[in-house]
Amino acid sequence: MLVLSGYVKDDFSTIYKDFNFKNKYLITSKKNIKPGKLKELRQVFTEIIGVEEYYDSCQVEWAAIDLHKRVRFNRIITPATGEFDIIRAAKLRKYLAIDGQDPKSACAFRDKALMKTMLSRAEVKTPSFQKVTSTVDLLKFIEIYGLPVVVKPRFGVASLNTQIHFTSKDVESFLNRPDVSFEKQKMMVETYVEGEMFHVDGLVFNGKVIAWPSIYVGTAMDMVNGKFFANHLLSSENPLVPKLVNYAKKILSILPTPKMTAFHLELFKNKSGELIFCEIASRAGGGYTSSIWNAAFDIPLREAFYLIQAGINVDQYEKELHPKIIPASVVIPKQTGTIDRIEQSCPLSFVSRYVTFYSAGEKTQKSSDTMNPIASALLLGKSEKDITKKINQFLHWASQNIYYQQSR
Repeated sequence: MLVLSGYVKDDFSTIYKDFNFKNKYLITSKKNIKPGKLKELRQVFTEIIGVEEYYDSCQVEWAAIDLHKRVRFNRIITPATGEFDIIRAAKLRKYLAIDGQDPKSACAFRDKALMKTMLSRAEVKTPSFQKVTSTVDLLKFIEIYGLPVVVKPRFGVASLNTQIHFTSKDVESFLNRPDVSFEKQKMMVETYVEGEMFHVDGLVFNGKVIAWPSIYVGTAMDMVNGKFFANHLLSSENPLVPKLVNYAKKILSILPTPKMTAFHLELFKNKSGELIFCEIASRAGGGYTSSIWNAAFDIPLREAFYLIQAGINVDQYEKELHPKIIPASVVIPKQTGTIDRIEQSCPLSFVSRYVTFYSAGEKTQKSSDTMNPIASALLLGKSEKDITKKINQFLHWASQNIYYQQSR
């Protein structure tokens, strides 16, 4: 089997220990092949191929095709929570006649404009949207639909480069930025939806779906604006659970969903109670999603998705879901300045995991997305009411133990 991965942060020795493949191959960036890491990787992989430019070149595809001529691998694995390799891997599978997600499916789950087009044609409610290839496209859209609007990359991940423009001043500032290129960045615009935001995660087994919803406390854009970002699982008693699970099944039935996959769906419930599609990915949810599922259902989503891609039986995860606890994740954004204090451990009993990414004295810039916080935590609760209380308790503790030097 071949693994494509631009980063090597996952514990490959644990992930692939039960994979019954005689030979395992890795293509990654040369930047990742450092002496200490190389020794670890060699314990897992038969051959490791490093390329100079992993994301914006033909080197990965060419290396994979050349490798296949020599060894005839029969599976291509991409990172469980990464999206950059999904279309690339699908095209390689088709060219090399390898089982797995094909290009049509991969594009439908990656291109946010394409997925909304397919779903709106099937009468699924979405925000009004349009591809943007020029400044004129954006201004015409605003003339028709008004403000606020959301501008984002069609192939983006985790709110990277996503902007909400509430005023004409926001739009003017955005269009005057030297790094904005609609054509190069393949952008789109859509109307802003006000309301609650949810995500539904799960697995697909030969067409059968197991899924469970969570609610966001705050949004990814709140974090960009300096506020915390959290989410927690919904309880079995919540009447929204069956509605959201059935909604996910409907979306998966309309799109060209792989027979076996993980998925991460995001949607809104507006003030009128309507469910409005946001986006979906054919991968496991990022952050603590897999840990939340493991704690609540004894299903490690990341590991399950790796097994699925490898064609390994995952029948043990095909079961009725009933959360035994209600976990939550909390992400704390960086600010611009010098960190005065950041406690490296958390004494709160309900905090299952607490991770810091910086130390006191370090300078940071304000978070521009959800992928690079100052700290994060996994919390465990007994109910939705209980976990909400514990999120607030943790945030109070964090405010006393993570802060920046005051400007003078």
